[in-house]
Amino acid sequence: MAQQQTTVIALAKFKRDYLHWGVPQLALRKYFVPKIPGLIFFKVLGSGYRGGFGVLPGLNYQGLCIHFEDEKNAQYFSDSSSLLRQYETRSDEFFVSILQPYSSRGSWSGNKITAGQRLKDWELEGKPIASLTRASIRVQKMISFWSHTSGTENALSDVEGCMLSIGLGEAPLLRQATFTIWENSQCLELYSKKGAHLHALKEAYHRNYFSESMFVRFRAKEMRGIWKGRKFD
Repeated sequence: MAQQQTTVIALAKFKRDYLHWGVPQLALRKYFVPKIPGLIFFKVLGSGYRGGFGVLPGLNYQGLCIHFEDEKNAQYFSDSSSLLRQYETRSDEFFVSILQPYSSRGSWSGNKITAGQRLKDWELEGKPIASLTRASIRVQKMISFWSHTSGTENALSDVEGCMLSIGLGEAPLLRQATFTIWENSQCLELYSKKGAHLHALKEAYHRNYFSESMFVRFRAKEMRGIWKGRKFD
């Protein structure tokens, strides 16, 4: 069987007493990435206030996106990484997911996520899936882009079937991402084709907001931890 690229996404809400450890990770961790077998790329991501999508920073929220060439190495990292343990022990809430891409387009800092075989609707039916969208926003389009985010955030907080959502970013205002997990593919499809999200997406393409973008959908193979009061196991 061919190797399947696999992504680990971890989320942390730091305890107040460990902000002095967590905040510097955003700037410094990329220079001290441990040797990780099978690693393709590694991202440390900040978040908005209360893990949202706005311009105000949430200094106690952080994410890691670690992409691997195969599932075996991703699983090993999730199970045994000392780095993940460092985050977990310093957090009030901590969540880890192991994800396999079934649809992918675009790139992230020049890196691509290669999707496995496209899954049929019946293969996804009733199973959790995840979505990762990220973009580098053109400086001259920044104000216009951010004027559309509040409606999208409100839509996510209310939409049926959204199990988890968080705004993430590598750099304030200009390099942003959204990570969501859904009860099934039907819930994501309904959300993505109407309301604030659809309007924002059309505006992004019409007004050429992004210098680089990536859109990936995954099978959520494993989820564990607690996020915003919800337990995953």
